[in-house]
Amino acid sequence: MTAKFRERLLKAMFFSACASSAGVTWLVWTGSGAGGGGAIRGLPPLQEAVPVYAATAGLVACVLYALVLIGIIAFRAGKSASPEIFFFAVWAFGLSLELGQVMAIWMSYSGAALSTVSLSSRLALFGRYLSLMGLFMGSIFSVGLKQERMGLLLSAAILVALFFGTIHPLNVVTAETGVIVELGYGRLMRFFEISIMCLIGVNYTLAWRENRDKAFLRAGLGLALCVPAVWILRAVTSIPMVFAALPFLILGTWLYFKNLFVYYLWR
Repeated sequence: MTAKFRERLLKAMFFSACASSAGVTWLVWTGSGAGGGGAIRGLPPLQEAVPVYAATAGLVACVLYALVLIGIIAFRAGKSASPEIFFFAVWAFGLSLELGQVMAIWMSYSGAALSTVSLSSRLALFGRYLSLMGLFMGSIFSVGLKQERMGLLLSAAILVALFFGTIHPLNVVTAETGVIVELGYGRLMRFFEISIMCLIGVNYTLAWRENRDKAFLRAGLGLALCVPAVWILRAVTSIPMVFAALPFLILGTWLYFKNLFVYYLWR
């Protein structure tokens, strides 16, 4: 993968994420009701739907964070981005697909068909697996994999995300407000995520021992802050939890991006 192609791909991810955000906002607003606001009109009063609004706020925070991060990498470090930073952008692109879960939550209140809600949840699932695989693939380059393999590993990450996003079971719950689709085997998925994060930690530790540079340890610490913060944002039940998680997400991003960017800049 050439530097020019990498830059174009990063910009394509940014514009795709922006277009998806605009499209989902329009779909949520129109819903299935005539005259617009179908999903919004179907919501119960604020005091009765605090978890819904909190969950939406957490997911929207993930999306906004992803848009800002991809934009910074694409337009400020597109050509000079290391493989780790490129796959960090892939992780962010996966986060931007949390829009699918936002759409699933709100469309369920508009009386949308089960197939529509399920498809939206599948999109979010694909994004979650893609973000996880993106971080793992990026960590492999820190232990010496050649940059020429970036295209191959990106394709592998997409295929793995498609596979798991397709076979992952969904639980369908019928409530008074409509059909609610929830992720099945939540504990098993969290165990899988923790296992992959442990492998990522091993890779960055090996990179530190091999290169004798603490930049890799600091980058690993940054991911150790970012990923749990995202887990919290995906599962929030109150607005204060969103504000509590954001500082850790921002600090972890700064640690990861700064240390790896400076390390490769002076190599």
